[in-house]
Amino acid sequence: MSKRLFYHLFHAEFDGGSISYEEAYPLFAESLQNYADFGWSGVDQTALAQDVLASLVQDAVLRNKAEELGLMQIPAEKLEQLQVLAQANYESLI
Repeated sequence: MSKRLFYHLFHAEFDGGSISYEEAYPLFAESLQNYADFGWSGVDQTALAQDVLASLVQDAVLRNKAEELGLMQIPAEKLEQLQVLAQANYESLI
């Protein structure tokens, strides 16, 4: 596939943002390499590109909504509690 076709497949705009070729192509290339590593030839590259783009759009939409709802910020008190719990769990394992 040509870069021009990939550019068309890897560009999406949605309410609140967009996904660019530069963001999507590395994930596509990694996925394609993973298939090759497992000996799977004949992967439908157009379908794979669409799946990668759909996944990136879904992640971005969810991230935007979480930010809108204030879920991306952990209050300092809660963060401290989580750090104490994590340390206790770590110490119980060693």
